[in-house]
Amino acid sequence: MFDNIPLYLSTRILFVLVAGLTTESLLSSPPSIPKGKVPHIVFLIGEREYKTKETLPKFAEEELIPRGVLVSYVLAHPQRLHDFPNIELINKADLVFLSIRRRNLPIEHLSLLQQYLDEGRPLVGIRTTSHAFGLRRGQPPPKGHASWTNFDKEVLGANYKGHLDKESASMGKCFIEINRQALQHPILKGIHLSRETTLSKLYRSKPLMKSTTVLAYGGIMDRPEREPIAWTNQYKNSSIFYTSLGHPQDFNLPIFRQLLINGIFWALGRNVPEIPTGE
Repeated sequence: MFDNIPLYLSTRILFVLVAGLTTESLLSSPPSIPKGKVPHIVFLIGEREYKTKETLPKFAEEELIPRGVLVSYVLAHPQRLHDFPNIELINKADLVFLSIRRRNLPIEHLSLLQQYLDEGRPLVGIRTTSHAFGLRRGQPPPKGHASWTNFDKEVLGANYKGHLDKESASMGKCFIEINRQALQHPILKGIHLSRETTLSKLYRSKPLMKSTTVLAYGGIMDRPEREPIAWTNQYKNSSIFYTSLGHPQDFNLPIFRQLLINGIFWALGRNVPEIPTGE
């Protein structure tokens, strides 16, 4: 379960309906939402280290809303860190997008997320979501709250063990490379094979569960280790896409932006629509 951190809810809802939105399912993608329905993504954001409260809304405004997506935000309360006011919005979501770090949700709110997943609905996670709902060193959750310490294994299909190297990223030595064995996966469509440098510190995530498909790896220059940094998973009947990237500077990388765009629409079971050009 999740760690509850009172969130202050900023329910900012942005809506753009684009004519001609493609609704056909992707090859090897999850079942699509009903044809003609405007997809609704609910972002749950509760972390301070990577400033996704700023980067994700900007990304959505530039890449998702112009493609015909309805977007809502549920933000952690700035003081009551385990509370996410208006988390009930996930009941109306076609996709839940998580960016949360070490929060224990109220028991009833964690149950909402569990029910959402039990219904077979899709989820996308970024960066610290691999340790979203567990406090450090087995700390107990606050009264009335619950943890979900195995969320990484159960839902994401990961095995989060902290950082691979805390210094290399700041020195510009960490890089991203596509898994050549997965080139036919829809999420890798339109993504080039060239390496990109990232400022995200690499996480230790291995071994992944057998239900995962690795799409990209991260490495450190002059070192042989590789860690998966983007993959899909199947949790019960829910389609999951996760990437351990998410440093603010990653949002400037075309490879990262395309991974996020493709991963979101893959999870929705839709082709990625083009952004309409002005007349």
